[in-house]
This record gives sequence, structure tokens and C-alpha cells, in this order.
Amino acid sequence: MNYSHREMYFQSIKRANGFKARYVSELVTYSKILDGIINLIESPCGTGKTTFFIEEVVKQAKNRERILYLVDTKVLEESLLSKYEEYLKPYDKSVKGTMQFNEEQLPEHGFGIQINESVKKDNRAICMTYSKFAHIINNSNDEHFLNHIKFLCCDEVHNLAKYIGYDVQLGVREEETKLYKALEKIVIATDKGIFKTLFMTATPYRITKLLKERMNYTCNKIVSENELRGYLFADQKVYTNIENIIKELRKSDLSQDNKILMYVETIRKSKEVRDKLELNGFNVACLWSINSDQKMDNLSRKVREHIIEHEEIPEYVDVVIINAAYETGYNIFDKENLAQTVIVHSRNSEVITQVRGRIRHDINNLVTLNQSGAIETIKRDGSVVELCPTKLEKYIGIPLTKEKKDELVQELNLINNHGRQMKWTSIKKMLRENGFKIIEHKPRIDGKQVRCEIIEQND
Repeated sequence: MNYSHREMYFQSIKRANGFKARYVSELVTYSKILDGIINLIESPCGTGKTTFFIEEVVKQAKNRERILYLVDTKVLEESLLSKYEEYLKPYDKSVKGTMQFNEEQLPEHGFGIQINESVKKDNRAICMTYSKFAHIINNSNDEHFLNHIKFLCCDEVHNLAKYIGYDVQLGVREEETKLYKALEKIVIATDKGIFKTLFMTATPYRITKLLKERMNYTCNKIVSENELRGYLFADQKVYTNIENIIKELRKSDLSQDNKILMYVETIRKSKEVRDKLELNGFNVACLWSINSDQKMDNLSRKVREHIIEHEEIPEYVDVVIINAAYETGYNIFDKENLAQTVIVHSRNSEVITQVRGRIRHDINNLVTLNQSGAIETIKRDGSVVELCPTKLEKYIGIPLTKEKKDELVQELNLINNHGRQMKWTSIKKMLRENGFKIIEHKPRIDGKQVRCEIIEQND
């Protein structure tokens, strides 16, 4: 079932039969988080995962429960530290590996230890990105850093697996990446009962697959997506070419003061889309990573700051274009529900779910790439071969060695008009005809140059 059909099915069921709960806190308490195993909360965006963590973990923490909160991007870290200043604190160099502190240090970090009754513990959890955490863990031989943590929460954890995949694309062996080693240490420390571990995401497939296949590890799922309402959309539209959307959009067609959130993966394509939308009368901001060599213009920087501080699209812009740096980085709770259209230039169901989830209320329109949600080709005998996108997704963006190509061929199991299984060459042609790029890649693996190909989605 493709994304469109799956989501519309879930929504029709939820509308017809109601739902068990709207928020995570209605279904789970701290006591359900077990020792000795990774606990998983799978819940739609906007159902209170972070609120649950703050209310049930941080606020309830006892004096010696040192808490670490890991997130995927600096944008999300910045947003959370601003919103939950009372309960979260950034990592500081004063937090040493041994995590033992004297009285003078207590106000400087969130892992304070109560020396005596007259000294108040700073009970805030330390918040940092996965990248920072992996750097600390892999550049220190002092295991006390992990040994003194009592609770570890990994938010938007699907991106931890995604980032490991990015490193692999660069030719690094998976088990040698800093992020993989950090994940491995989390699993080991959890098994030993050093700290309780909670994973949270709306899209768990990527991380659970990595844990299962690479570490033979299965999480304890304490909340499932179908138990929660989540935010709904009234209508979903699909398209095959972003140019068609741009041509159709006119500012005069929008209801008064309504806003559009759009996802475009690359900075280059974002700029192209912005320029064309501006010709159609829109005021557009393009947001990407502040660490990029390409700097945002003044308007976009101002919009970025406004969204992080006020969690709404400012009134002076009509369209905000984001890329992967903002896919999970911020939330929009506009009081007047003005953001009613989300356009996602992607076929990836994980991306669609996450981007749509940035708008924290029900919306009218969700617009996504690809007319049918599947890739079709007509064979000579007139029959149609359909390539299932959910089977293809996990092979996009990774180096395909001969072994990986054979695995892809077996999983897709497409039959040609002679009744035989289609080979990689035929599948590759089919992909190119349907807007994908196939890039040759020659990474070094174990010191040897290996010939690979990478499937990429066209802009």
C-alpha cells in the first residue's frame, strides 16, 4: 500500500471509529519504560512525544537521575532549548567524562550532584545532537560518561540510522562510523541496565531495521502509531512534475492570509522554485542549514528566527521552503491555522510524514510527488509492471554493489513478458524512464575500489 492509500485508509478509520488517544501521555507512564531494553514510542508528529519526556521523565527525575536528551539536528536542539529552557540545558565542556562535580560547578551544567541539603541540584537534562554525542563518545576513552547517565532519550531517532547511511555512502564501513559505534554503545549500556533508554519517532522503520539486521536487536514498543489520532489532512493531491505545481499556484488562489509549507531537498532546486513562485506573486523564504557554505538571504534568516522563537510562519511571507535540515527541526502551531497546504517534493513516505508533521494542526491539502505513488511501465503485451515504492525506498541513496543489486532484484521480483524475473539492467531502465537518476560510484571498501551505482531521485 503506497503512502497515499495507507494514510487515507488510516484517516478514514480514525474519522469513522475515533481513536484511542490524542497524546502519548494518555497511553503510557514512566513505569512502562522498562530497564534492560530499548523502549520505543512510535507516534505521529504532534502527539506529545517531547511533552511526555519533559513531564514524565525530566520533571519527575530524582536527585541522582542524570538525563541525556539526544536530537537529530541543531535546529531542533535550538528550538527545544528555547521552548524548554527551564528543563533542558545545552552540553557544555565543563561536563567532563567522569561527570563528578564540585559545589562551584553545580550551576554550570545539568548533571549536578547534591553535595548536601543546602545545595540545590540543577535538574535540567542535557540536550545535544547525535553528532555531538558520537564525537564525545568516540573521542574519549573514559566510559564514565555513559556509566553515570540514568536515562537516555533519543528523539527523531530514525535520522540516527539515516545519518549512518550517509557516512556509508562516503565509503566508510558501517561499523566504523562514529554514529554506529555510538549506537552500539547505547545498546550495550542499555542491556547492562546502566540507564533506561527511550527511542521516539513517527517513522521507526529505518532504525528498527538497522537494529534488527546489524545487531539482532528488537525494541520494546510501548506506543504504536495506530493508537493515536495525529494530525489529519482533508485532501491529498499528487503530481509528477514540480513545474506543474508552480505553474498552477497563484497568490490570488490562496484564501486570505493562508500559508504554504514546501519541502524541496536541495538548495539549488529550492532557489529555482522560489524564483518562479515570486514571479507568481508570492513572498517566499528559503530555509537551509546555517552551517552551509551558501548563506540564506536576510528575509530567510529573519523567518527562521521567527519560526524558532514563535513557532509560526510570520505574516509577511506566503511560502516557506525547507530542506532536510528542517525536516524534523521545528514546529508550527499558528494560532489562526493559516498554514493549510503542505507540498512535499519527495516520494519517500518517511520524508512526507515528517514534513507534514511540522504543521501542528489539521490541514486542508497535502500535495506529494508522483501521480500514483508507484512506478509503472507498460510491457509489449499490454500488461503493466508496477514497482512498489515502499520496497524501493530502502535502496535509494545507498551504494549498490553487485550483491545489493541482486538483493534488490529478488525483493522487487518483477516478471517480464517472457515470464522471467527482470534483471537489474531492465529495472535501471525503468527507473530512468520514471524520473530517477542512476549515478556511478567507486568507493573504497577495505582498501579496494568497488564499482557501485546509486539510485537518486530527480529534483
